[in-house]
Amino acid sequence: SLGPAIFVGGWAIQQLWLFWVAPILGAVIGGYFYNAVLNVEEAKVKDEEFMSKV
Repeated sequence: SLGPAIFVGGWAIQQLWLFWVAPILGAVIGGYFYNAVLNVEEAKVKDEEFMSKV
């Protein structure tokens, strides 16, 4: 997206920030979601604790 934006200029360069911010923001949100909801390591520890008590 950087090459075509530089070639076209004007409005394309003005919108270029979105192509940088959106993926970074998505990665931050995805990382938080993974740690908050899908934390696999914590689930493994809980499973091991449960199995040791059985």
